[in-house]
Amino acid sequence: MSNNIPWLELKNIEVWINNTNVLSKLTLNLNYGDNIVILGPNGAGKTSLIKLIERSVYPIVSKDSKIRYFGEKNISLWDIRSKIGFVTLNIQNRICSTTKSADAICSGFFGTNKLLKYQSLTQSQKTRFRRLSEYLSIESIASNNFGNLSEGEKRTVLIARALINQPEIIILDEPTCNLDFKSKHKILEVLDKLSKDEITLVQCYP
Repeated sequence: MSNNIPWLELKNIEVWINNTNVLSKLTLNLNYGDNIVILGPNGAGKTSLIKLIERSVYPIVSKDSKIRYFGEKNISLWDIRSKIGFVTLNIQNRICSTTKSADAICSGFFGTNKLLKYQSLTQSQKTRFRRLSEYLSIESIASNNFGNLSEGEKRTVLIARALINQPEIIILDEPTCNLDFKSKHKILEVLDKLSKDEITLVQCYP
């Protein structure tokens, strides 16, 4: 994909959730290599924007509106998940406390919240998981239950899950929310590392 083409193009987007207008006349282009921070108080529409990008909500269709991913008007949900990784509290809350951290990370291969009985990893997927664990220095917590991790460790596991498919973009909704100072510093170090490795980041903060 040419870096001259925005990876996300939105024009005159309107979104309603539960009879509430959460996004109105939104026009936005996001480009490769631009690490974006979106600031706004709770209720400003940041999470709704993420839901729109991940296709858990859809815009009102009008002749003046447009939404394109990677220059394409039509793109499958799987293509979105393979190219964009998401780190949200909603994902964190859906992971069972007894799920092993390694399984939570590898579930990202399949778009689930844990590894199901019929899902097995290929050798290349196992290699990817091992290298990613080393990259993020989380080998020591891989066998721990997700519920027994600190909030900072949970957030790092979510980042690993988002990275498992080697996406081009990572979108994070309040990645340092509810973390102590030490954990915030570690997460920001991870994000700085990703940025230096040319992964495009979009971060939302209150």
